Amino acid sequence: MVADEPGSSLNTAISILNDRFDVVAVANNADAAIEATLSLRADVVVLNTALDDSGALVWAKQLGTAGPYPRIVLVSNDIYDASVLAALERGVAAVVAKSRMTLDLPAAVSQVHAGGRFIPSAALLPRWLSRLERRHDLQMYRTDRHLLGAVASYFATALEAGDSILAIAAPPLLEELDTYVASHRFDPSALRAAGRYATLDSSLALDAVCRNGVPDPALWAAALDPLVERALAAATVAAPRVTAFGQMAPILCERGEFDAMVRLERIADAYAAARAVSILCAYSTDCLGGGDNELAARIHHEHVAVVPADAAA
Repeated sequence: MVADEPGSSLNTAISILNDRFDVVAVANNADAAIEATLSLRADVVVLNTALDDSGALVWAKQLGTAGPYPRIVLVSNDIYDASVLAALERGVAAVVAKSRMTLDLPAAVSQVHAGGRFIPSAALLPRWLSRLERRHDLQMYRTDRHLLGAVASYFATALEAGDSILAIAAPPLLEELDTYVASHRFDPSALRAAGRYATLDSSLALDAVCRNGVPDPALWAAALDPLVERALAAATVAAPRVTAFGQMAPILCERGEFDAMVRLERIADAYAAARAVSILCAYSTDCLGGGDNELAARIHHEHVAVVPADAAA
């Protein structure tokens, strides 16, 4: 269902969604949206409004409690961190920039319909106070520069919160990541010495967690537990957490070993649910065939929150 404030891009949202979803109702105000949600039991409500409008979040909250399973996707020009976090804390499932509706709205609706979340920036993840039972999220990207900036911001937010960080990636990316982390006024060498920053070569790590080419949860735990335990001990916050970034599964994607890739994601998911660890995975849109297909949807749905890729050049 689509709910829209007067004068905004209602027709655009409908045309974007009609190709892939059943738009069961359209409403131009809160009362009509709530009535339609109750009568039609809409799975997802797309709310096109301003996040800086104090009434918008009240509207979203009302919609979120109106029906049995409605999930709220907010479309807005205002995607400042504070506004997005306020929406997430009030139960909104996704926030999409109005300027990126064509790019992101279908993926956001699909993700929240499957029970997940869709947010505009990975840097918000460590600040999301109502962390769900598990933190296993996904950053999509088209360019390495965008990925590096996203992960560095994600790590910087986590370090500011007192968490420790762990990066599992190819050596060239790890080297560049040091530079990006330093650009956020953190000293990678000092962090390593304190036990708050650890890195692993993703190819070596993948070999370590696989048995006869198949990802194994016991081997995963054996490889990661020592690093995680040291990092938790080094965290500077009362409730320590390790914020991790990993790119092992995309190696399997590049090999075409899709079942093993999904198995590895599920192992990571269980690990994040059982320990004080947040995991951010990253896949290129090239690896997932452009990011708008069955394989991409499958990977999206293995994660709690999806952060969209940078726009094509």
